[in-house]
Amino acid sequence: LRASPGVDAAKRVPDRSLWVIVNKAGSLLPGTVVAADAAEQRADVELRSTGATEVVSGAPWRVLIKVHLGQLSLQGSLHLNRARALSQAGQHQEAAQDLSVVIALWATFDAAGGAPAEPDQRDQLTKAFYLRAKTRLARLRIEPARADIQKAWNLEPPEATAKLLRQVERELEVAQREKVRSNKKLAKEIAKLADTAMAGLDASQLAAFGRLLDIVKLADAGMFLVSCRHA
Repeated sequence: LRASPGVDAAKRVPDRSLWVIVNKAGSLLPGTVVAADAAEQRADVELRSTGATEVVSGAPWRVLIKVHLGQLSLQGSLHLNRARALSQAGQHQEAAQDLSVVIALWATFDAAGGAPAEPDQRDQLTKAFYLRAKTRLARLRIEPARADIQKAWNLEPPEATAKLLRQVERELEVAQREKVRSNKKLAKEIAKLADTAMAGLDASQLAAFGRLLDIVKLADAGMFLVSCRHA
């Protein structure tokens, strides 16, 4: 989000009761609106997911998702249903975005001090992590998909859901093996192309190529030293 000077004190929101989800560096985080500017259609949002106070200034209203704490189950269901429809239409990235919203909704519920025994919370979170793992698998994002499956297991799902999770785990293993096999095949093809290209070089061209490799190695060594100094 682009930073801005924020709004003046006359436009402060005194009770900070408006909970929203804000996208910060690709992560959906819960927060409360502490100031709003209707003319500019921007708001200052205090993030509430960490102990430290942090304010995102000048967030455009269009990128904020209002959280309806009193109807959170319904709001979560709407995003879950849309995610299913998007996934069936092959729009897996868009579906994953809706599922991330579901997860952020319940993170907001926790940040707002909601009762931990909320019955729909575990059910919707388990479904969201499971479905997001499926959308990530469809895009061969294997490790993030595995992370989602683990988060679903952490919620101690019922046996019916556990069967679905085990099925995705098997599909992930198959996808991982296929990815490794494809990478090996691609490496062999590249090696063949390189051998063919090298075979056509004369002695002077081979010598020049060798000098170029030496330069690249020195550059890599220099970058390694720099990265170590700044680690």
